[in-house]
Amino acid sequence: MLLTSNNILEINMSGKGTKFFESLLGPKLLEGDKEVDIKSVVDGKDYVAIYHSAHWCPPCRRFTPAFIKAYEEIQKKGGKSLATVFVTCDKSEGQFKEYFKDMPWHAVPFSAGVRICL
Repeated sequence: MLLTSNNILEINMSGKGTKFFESLLGPKLLEGDKEVDIKSVVDGKDYVAIYHSAHWCPPCRRFTPAFIKAYEEIQKKGGKSLATVFVTCDKSEGQFKEYFKDMPWHAVPFSAGVRICL
């Protein structure tokens, strides 16, 4: 594990990435309103970002559009591959769905009960 000068945590999983992310986030993620296996999202990715945010959080609401723009630019540019997984800190499934609907990445289902709120 290495914390870089940009405060980005890099973990060399040596081929164990899927198991690590599955143990942290669960076996299924949402792609829109469809469930997919986490393996199909994280396998082979150079980077996996876990985005903690909430509908009710004003700083989060301001940051999300900028993050979406940066994410989409990274996807268009190519090169290193990036998967992003949204982990909600919302208090209700309705808030989660309203906030997640415009995000271009995957999310841990609200029903999974995974909340990593800092």
